[in-house]
Amino acid sequence: MSKFLKNVVIVSTVAVVGLLIVNNMSDPSIPPLPQQYDIEAINAEAAKLPQRSMPTTLNEWRTHIVEDMTDYLKEYGQVGYTLVDVTKCDAHMESYISAISKPEVKSDDASILAVSKSLVLALNELNASCDHSLIETMERENLLEMIFLGARQAGYSRPNISFEDDFTIEWRDW
Repeated sequence: MSKFLKNVVIVSTVAVVGLLIVNNMSDPSIPPLPQQYDIEAINAEAAKLPQRSMPTTLNEWRTHIVEDMTDYLKEYGQVGYTLVDVTKCDAHMESYISAISKPEVKSDDASILAVSKSLVLALNELNASCDHSLIETMERENLLEMIFLGARQAGYSRPNISFEDDFTIEWRDW
């Protein structure tokens, strides 16, 4: 069979299967698909929520992370961590901001990495004490944004730090 005929057979088969699916959707003997989401209603509800701008400073990132953790805790109750754990996380971030901002750290890659490593290891320990529930995907991404911003502001030699160029990955458990 020629390549052209093979392609015609494939296209015809796909078209027939598609028609069978469409026709069966109107067949009452076939159970309906799960309820679809009303995207317009979801977007309308989201538009009512107060909009937060993305953080641009280290302290704004710190506040953003703490608010997200606290909001999640308030909304879902027992999530594996407590407000005390959020307060400890906040203290670790505050220590990082203070240390990364010191003049002796500026433009010294070894010092920048040491300060960043210290934060990551402290957060590893804290997250482990919460059965790894404190730092989930969103918190991880936000923490990394804060760490990368701190490193850039301190004069880290690789200013285009990103998730693909993550110097913390070798220390992180989250």
